[in-house]
Amino acid sequence: MKTENEAKKARLAQLQEALKDLKETLPEHCAGRTEFISVHHASLAHWQKIEDLEEEIKALKTEESGIKGLAHICLSAKDLSAVEKFYCSCLGLKKVFDFIRNNRVIGFYLEVSPGNYVEVFQQNEIDVHAKGPILHFCLEVDDIDQIGIKLTAGGYEATPKTLGADNSWQIWTTDPSGVKIEFHQYTARSSQITHANCIMD
Repeated sequence: MKTENEAKKARLAQLQEALKDLKETLPEHCAGRTEFISVHHASLAHWQKIEDLEEEIKALKTEESGIKGLAHICLSAKDLSAVEKFYCSCLGLKKVFDFIRNNRVIGFYLEVSPGNYVEVFQQNEIDVHAKGPILHFCLEVDDIDQIGIKLTAGGYEATPKTLGADNSWQIWTTDPSGVKIEFHQYTARSSQITHANCIMD
């Protein structure tokens, strides 16, 4: 009798094979849904079936690893205004909230795409020992307790789960190269969800 994990792997393989078969029917240079339907006179149902398979495959892969995606990278900045101008005015990213300490903005969150962010802090406000502009990266997870258990079981040190000033649950670890990794589990009150400013003590 198959275990639950084996059954999921078998289902994933089945879905990937079905997706491969459907995509083989696509024209070689098909640019996307609109061209597929209007130019090649294909049915919307056929394209929808491809998208549905891709979504189910993505969900199974996420469930298998426990990792939903890259939540954010954290950068330090000597000049917050210049950095905001570059990312927002030039590149078109959206600032969704500020980090505030003692009534002073010390950083902000930029949305790259839904669920994906760049976090920026005034240099030396957070980690005075940081030697480069990238301070850490963060992975969003569904169950932060399970991540802590997984890290400990693998022989890696992990911080206790804490609720950050942004109202997101967090756990920290360090990879073998010394890169700091943060894990986030969002709550209904997370600044990443509400876009409310994050007030830091």
